[in-house]
Amino acid sequence: MFHSVNKLIGVNIKARDGDIGSVDQLFFDDQSWAVRYLVVTIGSLLINRKVLLSPAALDGISGRELIVNATIEQIRNSPDVNTEKPISRQKEEELHDYYTWSYYWGYPLYYNSLGTELYPNIQYTDAFLRKEYQESKKEPEQHNHLRSTREVTGYSVNTLNGEFGYVDDIIVDFNQWVIRYLILNTGDFLPGKKVLVAAHWVSDISWDNRSISFEMNIDILRNGPTYDPSVPLARDFERRVYEYYEKNPYWI
Repeated sequence: MFHSVNKLIGVNIKARDGDIGSVDQLFFDDQSWAVRYLVVTIGSLLINRKVLLSPAALDGISGRELIVNATIEQIRNSPDVNTEKPISRQKEEELHDYYTWSYYWGYPLYYNSLGTELYPNIQYTDAFLRKEYQESKKEPEQHNHLRSTREVTGYSVNTLNGEFGYVDDIIVDFNQWVIRYLILNTGDFLPGKKVLVAAHWVSDISWDNRSISFEMNIDILRNGPTYDPSVPLARDFERRVYEYYEKNPYWI
């Protein structure tokens, strides 16, 4: 089940005993692209507050609603988290202990927040392996891997031989709770054309330069299959994308 982040913003959040708020954005892990939290706005029009909910808290999707396995009172009394600043591991532990969610950081690197492997049927790209090696040499408390979908949207795209368009939107796989694809707008080359690329093909993210990079030639991305956001993403189109880029699909 796929949903674009742009269409997800504002979706209603329903607790066990009533409506509690709406989706503001998502936080994901910039190593694995796993969705770690939904940022939910609760409260009145004049006074509102943002809280974090793990995918582990969700019971499913019903139409334009996300169903949460918690009461309104539980969510209102959850630990305060400043979503405008980096979130410490201590604050995450406090949040997970409050809801009795499992610690996702106790799972292997490429697992989602529910303890499921995200890419069981493909070999990790060289970029993934390099990143894993580099991160393994750092002290855990010295870096934070939570990033917002709002932050990445609009980032420019670098290729092996030049800059290419920007990130127009993000597609989330709700079955696995992972960012599965990035929708790239080709920008000045072919205004209006959009192409789909798998998020785990990204070789680098520069938060300082507001850009992402792919180890691909610019013409490869430029000539990729045209993506129409108004059409639901189907397996046939996914297959076309993977065949065009000569990558092994995640579902086989």
